[in-house]
Amino acid sequence: MNIKISYVSRLLFVCVLIILSLALVLSVGCSKKTDVSNEAETAGQNDAVDSNSDAATDNSAETVNQNSDPENTGSVEAVQPTNDQNNPEGTDNDENKTSISSNKLAETTITSDPSTAPKSWIMQDLTDAVNGETITINNYRQKNVIIQSFALNCEVCKEQAEALKVFANTYGSNYGENLVIVTIDMNLDDTSGDLKTYAEQFLQNTQQKWHFVSGSVPASTAFLKKFDTKFLEPDKKQMVLWCDTLRTKTIKGLKTADEIQKEVSSGCN
Repeated sequence: MNIKISYVSRLLFVCVLIILSLALVLSVGCSKKTDVSNEAETAGQNDAVDSNSDAATDNSAETVNQNSDPENTGSVEAVQPTNDQNNPEGTDNDENKTSISSNKLAETTITSDPSTAPKSWIMQDLTDAVNGETITINNYRQKNVIIQSFALNCEVCKEQAEALKVFANTYGSNYGENLVIVTIDMNLDDTSGDLKTYAEQFLQNTQQKWHFVSGSVPASTAFLKKFDTKFLEPDKKQMVLWCDTLRTKTIKGLKTADEIQKEVSSGCN
């Protein structure tokens, strides 16, 4: 009986040892699995952090490459718009723009300067061939001014001038100082010396206020804007009567002294 109890006790003891051993093995296995899982999770987190860091580094490198890439001009201009100043071509364009702006400013200045603005026909400076006096038609405001288009090589013009002289000698006293005759040589090839010689001889027998003046490009342009183009062609036989500040009358055709008197006496009505 004692032998059976001893045997059973030993058997139970062995079973307990086996159970404890199995429990210990299972406990160690679970602990290792937990450690492996924790290590794997930690490694995954570290990999994610490294990936984000690498991505940020790559983005920074790409941004730097874009800014330093000479072909990526759009990015360069967007980030550093002043880089064009280092570009010779860009500098030329800026200089051209400045030049254009300066030219526009200069044009505006000239246009707004009354001394350089185009003058009207009555304000054109005309030089008397005989005495060198500078006149304008406007000097004789409120007077009867007969303006004749003339040229030294135009025989019809000389014929009309002779008729004007007869008119001045015959009817001039009726107007006194209120009558002025201005003969404008529209032929730019005529020299002032030749015109002076002709005028001095022509005016010897008249006391009427009469100017022989040389034309000019500005004067011709101004008269062209006001009157018919035929006025610039002396052989077309046209004269202009300026009655006052606003009114003018064109006298067409070769006129006698009496016909001129009728034109002047009737005024610009």
